[in-house]
Amino acid sequence: MNNYTRKTHNFYDGLKYSEQFEDWKHQFYLDFFGRDAEVCPLIHSVSVQQNVGYDRVVISANGFVNCIEEKVRGCAWRNDVLLEYVHTFDSDPFPFQKPGWIEKNLQCNWIFYAYPKNKIGIFLPWPQLQLVWYANKPKWIFDFPTFPAKNNGYTTDSVAVPVHVLDSALRRITHVGLKGGEL
Repeated sequence: MNNYTRKTHNFYDGLKYSEQFEDWKHQFYLDFFGRDAEVCPLIHSVSVQQNVGYDRVVISANGFVNCIEEKVRGCAWRNDVLLEYVHTFDSDPFPFQKPGWIEKNLQCNWIFYAYPKNKIGIFLPWPQLQLVWYANKPKWIFDFPTFPAKNNGYTTDSVAVPVHVLDSALRRITHVGLKGGEL
C-alpha cells in the first residue's frame, strides 16, 4: 500500500496547504515570467474560473495574461509528475467516472507543479502537456506507477510520469523538422 491510499484528501485542506507557500510560489512566478510581471492572488473558492484551470493569473510585462493551474504536492521530490486521469465518484448504487484534470478542457496556459518541501517548481505548457498525454497515455499507464487517492466522495487515479519522460515528449512535439531537415 502506498501513501496515496492511506488518507482521505480534502480539496479545502489542500488549498490551505498550498496557501502556506504563497511567498515561495510568488518568487517562482517572478523568476519564470520576469521581475516586472504582476502575480495576482490565488483564487480561493471553487468557482467557474477554478474549474477551467484558473488557480492564479500572472500578467507579463507585455500585458499577456497567463492563466495557471497550480498542483502543490505535499510529498518530497520524487522526480515525477502525477497526471490525474480519472475521478470515480462513490455514488451508490451506480458509481460513475469523470475525466481527471489531465483530460479536462482546461483553459489555462500553464500547469505549475510545485514541491515546496524541496523548493522545486516545474512549469508545464498546458496545451502541449495534454497533447503528449493523449499520445502516450496507454504506454505511460502501463510503464509507470499508478496511484489511487481517496477524496471526500470520490477517488482519483493518477500516473507518476518521470520528469525526464515528460521533457522528452514535450521536446518531440515542439521541435519540428521537415522531411530531410535536421534538428
